[in-house]
Amino acid sequence: MTEDAINQGASSYEEVEAKLRFGTGCGKCKEFIAYLIKDIREEMNK
Repeated sequence: MTEDAINQGASSYEEVEAKLRFGTGCGKCKEFIAYLIKDIREEMNK
């Protein structure tokens, strides 16, 4: 799902959060999701 959001143009945690509606509760996953976004973007640029 996160990869799909990035492929659709999301490039930041906030943009992915808005598209997928996660991280809007307690926020505990924010750091993990930010890392995941970075990792996915790096893989896409290879």
